[in-house]
Amino acid sequence: MKITIDLDLLFENFVRNYGSFGFNQSCTWTRHTTEYMSWFAKEGMGRGFHVDQEVEYPEPPEIGAQKKRRADLVWITDPDRPLKDEVFALHVESETGEKWGELTVSLLAYSPFKPLPAVVGVLHKTTQRKSKRAFARSIVKYASKRLKNRNREMLLILDLFWEEGDPIYGCIIDRRGSVRIHLAEGLYHKWRKEKYYDLKLVGQVKKFE
Repeated sequence: MKITIDLDLLFENFVRNYGSFGFNQSCTWTRHTTEYMSWFAKEGMGRGFHVDQEVEYPEPPEIGAQKKRRADLVWITDPDRPLKDEVFALHVESETGEKWGELTVSLLAYSPFKPLPAVVGVLHKTTQRKSKRAFARSIVKYASKRLKNRNREMLLILDLFWEEGDPIYGCIIDRRGSVRIHLAEGLYHKWRKEKYYDLKLVGQVKKFE
């Protein structure tokens, strides 16, 4: 069974639903991760997949830092599968620690699940050590090298939303390492003296702004 996942549409759906997450300025990064994983779970089930979290798998030999890893979330076609069966459609990882961005990309690039036509990484910029543009450019360049000649596509959601107008990028890296960049801009909605977050989809852009 051939599995096809449109990552451009997946990012657009994520942006359209962002306002329903209920984020405000008091939310922690952990809350963001919880809401994102919940959304990807619902999106997968809505597409007819089974969803599992914290799936243990052997460390990819290209990384080799520890024996076992746990996938944050996967979409699968058969809930009673052994790991070796080719039933995995999507692998999602979310990381709030900026220093673990490259490791997160590598875990997805070398994820052993099969056939796994697509993977998603959600990365947050939680410090101001680098500019937003520098962070985005460096992590996407790293991902492009890791994805080149791999038989999967990656959606990197770069959450750089600090203030109204700040970006969230949806960077899609294909099997050749080529990159498409989608931009969404942060919005604030005031309700009962609190500011809630939302996004506006801008569209595809040529570079990080």
